[in-house]
Amino acid sequence: MESMKAVLQEIGRTMDKKVFVVAQEKVFAYPSDAEISISLTELQENLGKNYKGYNIYSLSSEYPDTYVCLEGESFCRDTIANLVLIMLARALQEHKSLHQLVKGVLKGNIEDEQRFMLEEKKRKLLPAYLIMIDTLGKYSEEVLEITSNYIDIKLQLINEDHVILLSGDGAIEDLCKDIRTNIMTELLTDCSIAIGGILQHSAELGIYYNRCLETMALKRRFKLPENVYHYEKMDFYRIAADINPELKESILQKVFSKKFEEALDHEMVTTIEEYFKNNLNLTDAAARLFVHRNTLLYRLEKIYRHSGYDLKNFSDCWLFQLAWVIRKEKAI
Repeated sequence: MESMKAVLQEIGRTMDKKVFVVAQEKVFAYPSDAEISISLTELQENLGKNYKGYNIYSLSSEYPDTYVCLEGESFCRDTIANLVLIMLARALQEHKSLHQLVKGVLKGNIEDEQRFMLEEKKRKLLPAYLIMIDTLGKYSEEVLEITSNYIDIKLQLINEDHVILLSGDGAIEDLCKDIRTNIMTELLTDCSIAIGGILQHSAELGIYYNRCLETMALKRRFKLPENVYHYEKMDFYRIAADINPELKESILQKVFSKKFEEALDHEMVTTIEEYFKNNLNLTDAAARLFVHRNTLLYRLEKIYRHSGYDLKNFSDCWLFQLAWVIRKEKAI
C-alpha cells in the first residue's frame, strides 16, 4: 500500500504527530519504526476516545474495521481530524480500486471503462518490470517487507501462492538474486522468482503475468538449477517443451548411447550442468566447479570420449544440450 504510506507520511510530518492505521491486522505507522501497544480489542472498546495518548477513530463507514490512531492529549473530532480521515480513506480506496483493476486484467476480465481508468493510473506505474515471487502460500507479507528493502515497489499484489510486483528499478536480475538470498537467510525457506519483462502498457499485464507463470512452469519441468529467471532468456526451454514426444525420444537415442549412460557419474553431471549454466564459458565454469581450467578441459574431453559430442564445438553442443534438457524432463 504505497499510496497509504505516502499519505501517512505526509500527515505525520505536517502535524508532527505519530499516526497509526490498523487495517485487517496490518499496521501502518508514522514514523515507520514507531510501535503502538494497543490491541484490536482495545481499539474497538475505546473508539471515539483518547486512549494511551492516542485519539481513536474509525476510518469511515465503508471501512468500519480499519482504525486510525492519532497522537493527542484529549479526544476531539475537528476539521483537521476529519481531513486526516478523508485523506487516508481515499488512499485506501485508491489502493483497493487499483488492485481490483489489476486482478481483472490478470484474469482477462475487464471492461473498456475500467481499462481506461487503468490507463490513467499507469502514468505513475509504467514502464515497470513485472516480477513474480513464488512464496508457496507462505510468508507473503514477510517476502514483501524484504523485497521493499531492495527495489522500489510501484504495485504489489498477493495472488494465491505468488507475490506479484511492479518495479521500475534497473539491473533487475541482480536485485532479484539479492532478494532471494535474503529471503533464504531471514525466512529459512527457498523461493523462485520470475521476471516477465518490462510493461509499457496496462493491456500487457495479463500477457506478462502469463509469461511469469510459464517461466515458473518451465523451471519445474526441466529442473533448472537457478531460482531467478527472466522470461526473455527462456527461449531454449520453450522450444524444448514444444517438441513432440516422438522427436524427443529420437533425439535421446541419437545423443545418449548405452556407453555414455553407463559412464555418466556425479562428476560428469555436475560438469555438464555448470558448463551450460555458465553459457559455455570455460573460465567461469571452472571457477564455479573449483577446478583448474585444464581440469575442466580434461572432463569435457572425457564426455566427448563417451558420447561422441564435443561440447566445445557449437554444432555438437547445441544438440547435446537439447538432449540433456529433454533427459532431465523425462526423469521427472
